[in-house]
Amino acid sequence: MSPGSPERGGLPADAPAPAAAWRRVAAVSVALLAVAVLVLGATVARRPARLESVDPADGARLATAPAAVRLSFSGRVDPREAHVSVVGAAGRLPTGPVRVDGSRVTVPLPATGTGSYRLGYHVVLGDGRALSGQTGYRVGPGGGEVAVAAPPETTSDHDHLGSGPLTVGVLLVGTVLTGFAVAVLFRRPGRGRRRT
Repeated sequence: MSPGSPERGGLPADAPAPAAAWRRVAAVSVALLAVAVLVLGATVARRPARLESVDPADGARLATAPAAVRLSFSGRVDPREAHVSVVGAAGRLPTGPVRVDGSRVTVPLPATGTGSYRLGYHVVLGDGRALSGQTGYRVGPGGGEVAVAAPPETTSDHDHLGSGPLTVGVLLVGTVLTGFAVAVLFRRPGRGRRRT
């Protein structure tokens, strides 16, 4: 040992304490974990929202009128934000109440006659994304035109964005982990320990 350089547990006095080094490693690890959680959450939340199936199918020609229309979406539908209407030659049909079961939406229809019908929908998925579109079908024989969807399906990230539990959970976990990492990084070494 050279004069004037006191040692601490076999380490030079100016060497960082092993506990401080481990705290830095832990803080960096927690910060990286927080970033990974945020990126993963954003990736999961951004998978495409779409209509997966509709019955009657778009462009279908049916011998008899359907008793209900059924739509399946790529995510859970918010029951308060599910709107479906069916329009025929005589105007909008008086439908029954919209029923939502997870990602499926069912709307009972009254007895209808032959002709072309257009179905319009607007739903908000559980993660806050809105989805709108139209499909068409025909009831009865004949070569008449089927009321095919005019505008394509659209999605929107309007005011509903951020209201989903996934978004809130990811932001909360990211905030807590980032706060922990900052606290560990800026903790003063030796605080709370007695020096001898």
